[in-house]
Amino acid sequence: MGRISARLIGREIGKNAKEVYLLLEKLGFIKKGAGRTMNGSPVWELTDLGRQHGEDSHNPYSLGFIWDSEVVDILKKAFKLK
Repeated sequence: MGRISARLIGREIGKNAKEVYLLLEKLGFIKKGAGRTMNGSPVWELTDLGRQHGEDSHNPYSLGFIWDSEVVDILKKAFKLK
């Protein structure tokens, strides 16, 4: 099972990465942290539930996470997406 970014998940479900993060927050996989990034976006933190499906991205150009590919199906089912 490979790990994929929120951008790639979004491609599968017709959403952008920001929208994917908001859906992941609704599912309890991530939560907003105390700070903001340089562009004003929230700093996200993995929850215990999120750690079951994802991990911090080790890409130096990413501040986000990478997720099990099964997260696509979880989102589709939870939010009735195509």
